Parts: sequence; C-alpha cells; structure tokens
Amino acid sequence: MNTHKIMAHIRPKTEAITTAFIVVVLIFFSTYLTYLKSIEALEAEIKIGLKSNVEAAATTIDGDKHQLFNKHTDRSDSLFIAHNDPLEKIRAASKDIRYIYTTVLRDDEVYFVLNPSPQDDNDNDGVPDQAPALMDPYTDPAPELLTALKEQTTTVSNAYQDEWGIFISGYAPFYDSKGTFVGVLGMDLELNNFYKRLEPINIAFEKSAVIILFIGLIIGLLILYIRKHTQKTLDNSQLYIQTVDQLHHTIREANSESIAVLKKINNRLLYRGVQKEKYQKQLYNWITHVIAYKESKQEQAAVLIGYENFDLDDLFSGLVLEMSTRQIVLEISQETKMPSRVYGPSVIYCQELVAKLIAFVADNGCSNTIRMKIGMIEEDITHIKLNCRIEGRYTENFAAYFRNYHHPAIDSNSHSNAREFDLATLINQLGRYHMVVIPLTASDVSGIVLQMHLEKHKE
Repeated sequence: MNTHKIMAHIRPKTEAITTAFIVVVLIFFSTYLTYLKSIEALEAEIKIGLKSNVEAAATTIDGDKHQLFNKHTDRSDSLFIAHNDPLEKIRAASKDIRYIYTTVLRDDEVYFVLNPSPQDDNDNDGVPDQAPALMDPYTDPAPELLTALKEQTTTVSNAYQDEWGIFISGYAPFYDSKGTFVGVLGMDLELNNFYKRLEPINIAFEKSAVIILFIGLIIGLLILYIRKHTQKTLDNSQLYIQTVDQLHHTIREANSESIAVLKKINNRLLYRGVQKEKYQKQLYNWITHVIAYKESKQEQAAVLIGYENFDLDDLFSGLVLEMSTRQIVLEISQETKMPSRVYGPSVIYCQELVAKLIAFVADNGCSNTIRMKIGMIEEDITHIKLNCRIEGRYTENFAAYFRNYHHPAIDSNSHSNAREFDLATLINQLGRYHMVVIPLTASDVSGIVLQMHLEKHKE
C-alpha cells in the first residue's frame, strides 16, 4: 500500500476524531458555563437571603447597652445573658446559620462581644469549647467583616475557610439610640447544606458530560462514514484519472491515428453526458487496451477495442453525423433487409475507421458528396456479411493508389508516399476486425467496397 493510500485511509479517521473532539469541547464548554451560572445563581440567592436575615437581626440589638460589655464583664451577668439569648433564638430559627455574633473594631483589631453560638470541641476534651466573646480577638477576620466595620455597611462574603470551618458570612452594622455606629452583627452560614443543594446540579452536569461524550462518538462515527463514502467516490474518480493517464502514457509513442481514435472516443463519451464513474467502465468496455511499441526500423501502433452489441442504425446515422463535421455529405441507401442489432467491434471505433475510409474516397475523388450503398451478401445462424459500396467522382489519382495493390504492409519503405502509407495502415486496421477493402474498378467512379463480417446479436 503506497503513501497516498495510507493517507487516504488515515485522513477520514483523523477528520472524524478531530470533528468529534471539537464538538465535544464546544458542547462541554457551553454546558460547563451553564453549570457555573447555575452555581452562581444559587449562591446569589443564598447571599440575598443571608443579607436580609442579618440586616433584620441587627435592628434587634440595643446599641446603648451593647457598649457596656467589655472584657471585664462576667459571662453569667444577667444583662449579658439578656442580650445573648435573643441572638441564639434568631440563630436557631434561621436554617443553616451556624454562628451569630457581634464584633467591634478597636485600633484596627476585631473583637467578639456577644456570641451565643454553640461551639465545636476543638480541644477534644469532651466538652464544647467556650464561645469567643467579651472582647476576645478575632484573629482571622474575613475581608468583608473588616469592610463592614470600617465602612459601616452591610456586606456578604464569598465562601471562605477559617478556624471554625467553611462559611458564607453576612455582616450588618447596628447603632445606638443616637444613631452612632456601635458594631457589626455577623451571621455565618454553614456550607454543608449548600453543597447538598449543589448535588442535583453536579449529578446533572456529570450526566451531561456522559451524554456529550456519547454525542461526540455518534458525530465522529457519522463523519467517518460520510468521509469514507466521499473518499471512496474520490478514489473512483482518481482511479479514472489514473486510467486515462495510463492510456495516454501507453499511446504516447503510438502513431497519430491511434491517438486520434482515443480522443474521438473520449469526445463521444463526453458528448453523451456519461458520468465519471460510468465513464471509466465504458472506457474499459470500448477500449480494452492500447499497445504501442517501436522496433529499430518500423513503428507500429494497434488499438484493441472491446466488442459489444450495437444497432446498425446507430453505426450508419453516426457516420452521417461524423461526415457532416468534416463538410462531407454522406448519402446512405439500403438495398436489402438486414438485422437491426449485431455484435462486433465498438460502434464508435467502427465509425472512426469507416469515416476515415469515406474521407479518403472524398479527398481523392475531389467530391464532398459520397454515396454509400449497403447490402447483405451472406447470412447464417450466427454471422452476417455486409457489402458497403462507397462511391465518389472518378479521378486518376484515386485509381493509382490501387493499381498494383495486393497486400499492404505497415512499412513506410513499401510505399511511394505518405498517403499510400496511411491508406495501407487504415486497411490493415480494418482487416484486424474482419473488414475487407476492395477497390472499385469501374472507369466512371472512384470508390471502395467495404465488406464487414459481423456476428448476430448476443445475449
């Protein structure tokens, strides 16, 4: 298998894989964007709800009394408990709020004040840790908390992780009775349930990924099928082109008459509108092969034509058309009844050879009107013999060609001029297909009798 054939087999697969990959990437990318947008929409929904909750809860804090709490306040102080417990009730009533607390800013440091939220057992002593409050420092505050404290505005963070876990937090400022900023209320939303809400989206995305891969596979197989079919058609066309190139190469050294025959057959095929795929088959059917060879002192070329069934009417009507293209009027008359369909050399090749013979009579008889009388002289079960009398005006030059004619050989040394050599070549070609040329000896006309030996129609 040559490189071209290897590439012809590899190329459809490469194109199918490339196309499938591009389709999968594009669909996956668009699906992934949809997935991200869904997460962003869900996160935005959570942030809006958290912001509403923290702002509403901040309005319940008494800013005046909140300023009374400091690091010296006892956790058992009734005032402290009275302000701590309402926040715990808010936390417990709000779904997924893990921590609720108040903070203040002192010298750019963040401190907890109220914090009723139950804590984890981070020290593993079997007892929940004490909640940071009453001016315990917040060592790793979220940037949004700092913004809320410094700019006295409501903020909501993105997901973040600190020493207490992974959260989304909302922060809202609260004030004293004079409207003076006191601190910020913080609510931390635990993300466990958030991730659970993402599970259906994640599952849908995973299913989409599987479907996308399946679609890519289907598209790849479809492209592979289409390209292989297209490649097969292209290979047939290339095979046709190679066939013609090989034929042309074979006849490159053949004589001009053989080349003219091939060109004529090509033109006839194109005139009939034969498609390329059928063209190749008919070309092989009508031209079996062309053999050209040279010897040291002689040059020969033979065109071996495939045999076929054809109508005699097609042969003779084609001759009339062919001669009209050469400005020769051919008048055909039929003297006896003949079979309509026969078997013999390709009708196009027969027309080509007989047309040359008619043209020879016309040229040497100096007449553009030629009469052709057709009759059947022999017939048996399988064969017929036609007698075609081709007549033109008598000239001495025409008679001279056949004056001493016995058996022409295709040898330029055996003939006095090129015209005699061309006639000898033509008669020799006709003879290969059982068509015999007999010169007319009448003194009033120039002409030839062509006897054609044909078989009857074959199934």
